[in-house]
This record gives sequence, structure tokens and C-alpha cells, in this order.
Amino acid sequence: MLSAAGYVCREMDNATRRPNFVHLKQPRRCCSISNAGNGRGGSAQTDCGADPNPAIAQIPVIMLTGYGENEVTCLNAGADDFVIKPINAEVLRARIETQLRLHSMRVQLQQQNQELEAWRRNLERDLAAARLTQQALIPQKPPTLPGWESRPVIVR
Repeated sequence: MLSAAGYVCREMDNATRRPNFVHLKQPRRCCSISNAGNGRGGSAQTDCGADPNPAIAQIPVIMLTGYGENEVTCLNAGADDFVIKPINAEVLRARIETQLRLHSMRVQLQQQNQELEAWRRNLERDLAAARLTQQALIPQKPPTLPGWESRPVIVR
């Protein structure tokens, strides 16, 4: 169904093989689709969400649930979305595209945050250099001029 729609699909018979495959291939766009099947929400969290690699932990997971299964359990287990069986191909494709779009926006936001953080560090470094330059220009003692007397002034 998904291959016919232009997706490159890899079917895994075992939930432990999915993270290994993702670690090896490092795909740029990926969405894990898990079959809940047992009525308890499956193992979406152990699929990708608990991975120590942030790039893998952020891979969207869509659960396929049977009619009457608890969708909240799937979401609490770590799924980002769910599709109720029998599967409507259009709904599944739309949810995959939505999750991939959200994932892409999260990645873009992280990149922008990193750029902003680098900009902030550079600005702080420049401000520190400007502060040192200004302090170097200020004389340590007030100048003494013949006929002039200087004393501190307190303004209230």
C-alpha cells in the first residue's frame, strides 16, 4: 500500500530490529509504523523514543490499532499518532506526511536554535571585548589641570 504511493518501505518482523536498522542506515526522513496488536498499545517507546541518539529518538512513530483498542494507551506508550484498523490508505498517507512535516519542522527549529545560540555567544564575546576597550580608554585618575580642582560629585 505505501510502496505503491512512492514510499520506500522496509518491513521488520521484530521491534528490536527497527532501531538497529535506523542506526545503520541513518535515513533523512523516516517514520516508524508499529502494529499495536495486543490491545495494550504496543511498544512504541521502545521502538525509537527511548533511544539515546536524539536523531533516532525523534523519529515519528505511528501505531496501527485495532477497532476498540485504547488510542490513549498508544499515545502514552510513545506513539506520535495512530490509525485505527481497518486501515484507510489515504488516512495513513496523510498521517505519515503530517508526521514527516512535523519532524522536518522540529529539525529546522533545532538548527535555528543552534544558530541563534552561536550568534548569542558571538555577541557576548564582542560585548566583552568592547567593555575591555572602553575600560582601557577611561583614565585611572582624573587629569590634573593647573587652576582647576576636581572632586567627586554626588547627584541625588
